[in-house]
Parts: sequence; C-alpha cells; structure tokens
Amino acid sequence: MKTSLTRSWLNPARMSGFAWCFHFSILICALLACGEISVSGNDMDCPPSITTYPFSIIRCETLEDKVVGQVLTEDIADGSLELELTEVPAGLTVSAIFNDEGNIVATISADCDAKIGTVFIGIKVINVDGLCSIASLMVHIKDAAGEQPEIPDLSPGVGSMLVYNLSTSSISNPSSQNTRINMTNTHQHKSVSIHLFWVDGETCQVADSTTCLTPNQTLSLLSSDIDPGITGFLVAVAMDKQTGMPISFNYLMGDEYVKLESGHESNLRAEAIKSSEVINPAIQTGPVEAEIRFDGIHYQQMPRTLCLSNLSSNENNNQTMLIVNRIGGDISASFDKIGEMFGLVYDGQGDSYGFCVNETTCQFISIMGPNFPKTSPRLDDIIPSGRSGWLKIWATNDISILGSVIIQNPDTNSVSDVFKQGHNLHKLTYNSISFLTVPIFPAGC
Repeated sequence: MKTSLTRSWLNPARMSGFAWCFHFSILICALLACGEISVSGNDMDCPPSITTYPFSIIRCETLEDKVVGQVLTEDIADGSLELELTEVPAGLTVSAIFNDEGNIVATISADCDAKIGTVFIGIKVINVDGLCSIASLMVHIKDAAGEQPEIPDLSPGVGSMLVYNLSTSSISNPSSQNTRINMTNTHQHKSVSIHLFWVDGETCQVADSTTCLTPNQTLSLLSSDIDPGITGFLVAVAMDKQTGMPISFNYLMGDEYVKLESGHESNLRAEAIKSSEVINPAIQTGPVEAEIRFDGIHYQQMPRTLCLSNLSSNENNNQTMLIVNRIGGDISASFDKIGEMFGLVYDGQGDSYGFCVNETTCQFISIMGPNFPKTSPRLDDIIPSGRSGWLKIWATNDISILGSVIIQNPDTNSVSDVFKQGHNLHKLTYNSISFLTVPIFPAGC
C-alpha cells in the first residue's frame, strides 16, 4: 500500500442553494440565513426545507395529483409555504403544482417522444419572510416496457464504496485517541484496487492513498499511522488498477473501532454504497478526473435526512456525540462544506422543537447539551431526567450527508439501565442526485 499522503491545500468556495434565489429574495436569503440574524424564541431563523421523492413516468403518461415531495418550516404552518418551478426539462409538462399542507402535489405529463433517461425538475419554496430553498426532483422517463437499469439489491453492508464516518488520532497520545479501520474483500476469486480519501473534517482538505486486496483478504489500518493528528472521515472507492477509474465491485465491507480522549468509543460499521453492474458507474469528465453520480442508476442515492432514534437525557450523565459528514465536492481539491442544516428534537410525547445549524466545515461534531441544539426551550427541558426522545436532521440545501452517534456515560458499570457505545444514524429520506468528483490514476499496487 502507498502510505505517503498528499493533502491538497486548495479550498475553493462552494455556492449554496441560496445563491439561486432571485430578485429581492437574494438579499433576504443571504441576510436571514441560519446564524445571520437572531429572532426571539430561537438563536437562528431557519429557511424552509424541501424533501423530494424520485419517481418514474412512462412516455405518453400523465400522473395527476402525485405527491412528489414535502416542505417543512420551523415556526409557521407548512401549508403557508409558496412553491415555484425553477426548471422543467424537455419532454415533461408540469400543469399544476401546489402545497397541500406541507405535501408537494403536482400533475406531470411525459411527451410521447420524450427522451428515455433521468431528468430533473427544479422546485423552490419560499416562506412569508422571503427565506427560500431549492431542490431537484428526479424523474425517470421510461418507455412502455419500463426499461431502466437498476442497481442490484445485494447483501446489505457491502458495496463499491465505503464511508467511515469518523477517523481520528492523537499525535501525543494515540493510545487514548485512535481509529482502527478494517476493510474486507468478500469476493471469492477477484482482487480489487481501492482509492482511499482521508478527509480533514475541519479544513475539508483531502489526502489520498491506494491499496489492493486479494480475494477474501482483510486489511486493518491505524489512523495514527496513516493520517496522524487529523479528525475527519474516510472514503474508500473500488477502482480499476490500470486506469484508476471507479468500478463496480459490490463486494467491499468494513467497520472501524474508534476511541477518543473524552471517553467516547464505539465499533461503527462502514457505510456501504453499491454501484450499477449494468452500466459504467462513473463518468470520466477530464484527463485525470471522474464523476461519481449518486442517482440510483450509477451509484445508490445518498441520504439527506438522518435520524437518531433514541436520545437519552443529559441529566442522567449521558454525553451524546453527534457526527454529520457532507458527501460531495471535487475531492481532488477538497470536500464541500455542510452549510445550513435544519433539525427537530422530539420529546417523549412526540412534540417537536426546531433548530438549525450553519456549519462551515465538511464534518460537524458536537456533544448534545446546552450549546447544541439551540432549541427553545433547551434540550434539558425537552428531555428531562429519566426520559428520552429522538432527533432528525437534514440539509437545508439539496446535499447528501451521513453520520453517526457515540454515547459515553461514566455510570455504565454501576447503573443497570445505562449504556454506552454508538451506531450510524438512520436514513429517513434520500437526495434525487448528488455528485462526487474524484482524481484518477493507476493504483500502483
């Protein structure tokens, strides 16, 4: 394995979804975005959010009153949000689109000569204060036979790409803070080359290396040996040994053991993303780069809404660490920033309390407590001692995120109903499409 890492110091700015808002909404979106202006009852004014539901349509078909998504806002009725179309691709006609108490309902027709493939409808939502968000609605146009390549449903936990949600180590004391990355080739007969991208969660810069696994081989790496002193996450992509292009190899699986000086520790499963075995999963966009499309055709779609299914009270000494990673960007330079996220904390009775975060890095890590999430009332009042709730969080803009939670409690060995460890966050909704641009070069192994 090539263990010397080269971390790029290029860090291009990325445009958020707010830049798409036009006329006076541009100014309002910029000024009233999360964190720019405080309002009573919360520390931030959150923009509305859109979640879209990809669907298929056959040429010459009309789908009437189809629910194609959902809009959500923090402090006013969801039904008051206004919808606009920003783009309707050739071959489709949207004759009506409206907000039905938070559900996006549309009547959509496909021309009889519409081009078969995947297209995107642009939708914008605006609240009464002028805050706005934009999302893409993915539509698969099919012929009468409904032909469309699909990603095979193989065993869970294996894929052509692995994402390890937390990689960390301490230079001065690696015995107290470190990560062991485990990676396995489950194929009985084929070897595979793998491109590893070690992401600095704070600067979003990327260091890369390559390795190869023979059939049935497993490999373990220590973050302290490969990328010492860096806290972030790791993306592993199956690649062609000769060209460096991402390939379909749905036989990779992995997990990691992580421990931190704070006492948090866990065994986390690597997120496995499958790719198509019918078409080339990646598209070469330049002499030394390729584009990975998470669209359900080339690679699996990526999550937009994540969920923590049980949130225990801080007043019982629970220290809940939330980790959220942005998956996207041109990683020959750096990963994109997370930007604005919106979330809801639910108490034991099912009542919800909104919050938002404006994160300027590609990895968000926070201990849940007085400083996060900034709900009104605060978290300890929402989930008092002896109670539990749950949380969901999603990107305001149309981006993809993955994440984990790790819980530490000093009373684990003395109190019967106290536990620690962690797991990856559940996925509630998925993006229509997102992209990752990767450099390509021969594996060298």
